[in-house]
Amino acid sequence: MKLKAVSSTGKALTELTPEQQQRFIGELSRQQDENIKFGMELSLMILGYEVVEGEE
Repeated sequence: MKLKAVSSTGKALTELTPEQQQRFIGELSRQQDENIKFGMELSLMILGYEVVEGEE
């Protein structure tokens, strides 16, 4: 799982450091509650990222 910046410019609206991205991915992958996972993914969308499954 990794984060991919999505916007018309190809950059995220808010730049996250690699450490912040890894922390977010770690928290997301450990989360069991689907509602919380959905909320985390929405938060990432607001920042300008999408979660890409199955990639390192």
